[in-house]
Amino acid sequence: NYKLYQFVNGLEVLIDEIDIENTILPEKNELLQNYPNPFNPSTIIEFNLKENLNTTLIVYNILGEKVTELFNGFLKAGNHKIEFNASHLSSGVYYYHLSCGEYSSYKKMLIIK
Repeated sequence: NYKLYQFVNGLEVLIDEIDIENTILPEKNELLQNYPNPFNPSTIIEFNLKENLNTTLIVYNILGEKVTELFNGFLKAGNHKIEFNASHLSSGVYYYHLSCGEYSSYKKMLIIK
């Protein structure tokens, strides 16, 4: 917390109080393992961005066919979480792919119904 004071006629007067959150930015781009895994019907996919980047997060089936695009757009640096609801998909192994800048990574997840 920071407090801004002003002196008026020799008296200290509180003008404003502000909270500044110290945000620690990730040191690297990183795709984390989804949780829970295995899952039914939804899971959380978490990733870190070290800088502001155009980002895509895509889910593929075991054959490498695109199942859904969970995100495609600009994100600020920091930790991000996206919930994936797979209630419309059958049981099996799926892959999710994060692409941002020159970073690219795949992880495996398992749907059990």
